[in-house]
Amino acid sequence: MAPNNKLNFVIQPPRLYSTVIKRQHFDIYASRIDKKDTLYYNDIGHIPYEFNLLYRASRDGNTPAIFHEKCDNKGATIVIAKINNSEQIYGGYNPLQWDSSDSYKSTKNSFIFSFKYRTDFQSAKVGYTL
Repeated sequence: MAPNNKLNFVIQPPRLYSTVIKRQHFDIYASRIDKKDTLYYNDIGHIPYEFNLLYRASRDGNTPAIFHEKCDNKGATIVIAKINNSEQIYGGYNPLQWDSSDSYKSTKNSFIFSFKYRTDFQSAKVGYTL
């Protein structure tokens, strides 16, 4: 590599398979993963992460065994849940991969979030672990 030269790369937009979340949610999640302002990636125009839908309870079944079958050993994950008969969504980011080892792990890079109204991105609340 030549010093002081910038690398050119293309980031593919996240593939959306959801009726619950929109493209702007990914901007917020990516910004928070990098501990940036809520809409940091919305402002700069690209997200340096690839988001893939691993598990959907309505599609895959709603059991812990199926969740772990689909999500274990896949790396960092975001879990999102919509409250029935409302516009509220809740979830969390886990930078550690899920596994079924029955062991506890610790990180200061996880966070939880909520949206009072899922289409109102200003209603986002985020809390980091201490």
